[in-house]
Amino acid sequence: MEGQIIILHIFPRSVFLRDFVQFLERNYDPAEHGIITFGKDESGSIERLENADAFDIIDLDNRDDLENFNNLRHIIKKIGVSDIDLIVLHSLTMSSLDIVYFILHPQLIRKTVWVIWGADLYDITTKVPYMRPLYFTLKKVFARNIPYVVARPPDYKRLQQWYRSSATHIYVEPLYGGEVIANAPRHSRDHASQTFNIILGNSATKTNRHLDALEILSKYKDADIKIHIPLSYGDAQYAEMVKTKARSIFGEKVVFLETFMPPDEYWRYLTQMDIAIFNNNRQQALGNLAYMLATGAKIYLNDDSALWEIFTGLNFTVHSINNLREVDYEEFVDLDQNELDANSQNARKIYSEEHSVMCWSKVFALANKS
Repeated sequence: MEGQIIILHIFPRSVFLRDFVQFLERNYDPAEHGIITFGKDESGSIERLENADAFDIIDLDNRDDLENFNNLRHIIKKIGVSDIDLIVLHSLTMSSLDIVYFILHPQLIRKTVWVIWGADLYDITTKVPYMRPLYFTLKKVFARNIPYVVARPPDYKRLQQWYRSSATHIYVEPLYGGEVIANAPRHSRDHASQTFNIILGNSATKTNRHLDALEILSKYKDADIKIHIPLSYGDAQYAEMVKTKARSIFGEKVVFLETFMPPDEYWRYLTQMDIAIFNNNRQQALGNLAYMLATGAKIYLNDDSALWEIFTGLNFTVHSINNLREVDYEEFVDLDQNELDANSQNARKIYSEEHSVMCWSKVFALANKS
């Protein structure tokens, strides 16, 4: 990276990276944005980028890009602290040494925005391996001093509670991929077939709480349904538990997605779903849910989750998975077109490119305040 980088993005390699870089390219000056990315993912987020040369992108896992520097703090040193007006941490997943570097350079923290994804906030509540408490102690010190946070309202409340943060709250919706959601095709149910396509969860992570959801759904095991369960990433051992449980209840009526689909193919797959069930107990799968609200799927969430608070707060009509214990099959699969149409229209407005630009521009304007 040469010259002044006004806004530096630190972004884990993920399915979100391509969408975000393309969003920046459509709406902002690439010369004002630099990107450091790291980690492994199966989506080919770097390889799938088109016109990526418009941006300064350093991949910490690509030795050819490193020019003999092999970590985040060395890259920041090379750019020069004075040439960075704003640092946008897309998920706080840095190494302990990089966190220490920021703590020792408070002028960097004063320029930092933390974009909370979910796991990077909730990891503090999970059991961690031996010696990890040191990492979380450092992370708390760092996070407590970050002046700006992009988060959904329930996650901001947890940030205040768990980290004693007093950061200025900025609400950005959507974070990434809004164009795909706003332009999603409407789902058209094939009435010649009575089979209802139901998707359960988004990954092989315990926070999806598949096992509880499968128990609740077991009352419908004799109905004409097909349950789709994405398990392409996450905990392999947990995935086997889910597969065993699902097969024992639903037999051939369950389909597992065990390989990573390219984004476009996955969106087309989601468009086929009549009903979506997400029993997650934290902020997770927001993009999937927003997309299916736009397509016109009926959505069931756990009413004690952040997801419930987020989507009801945005005036979507969603249903409680907990109520299914008392609901018969006809009510479960009843698709109220007025409800689904209203959800779809609302999703296309909230997740539009215009709305995303309005939100992100508020974040990038902080570069003028640092």
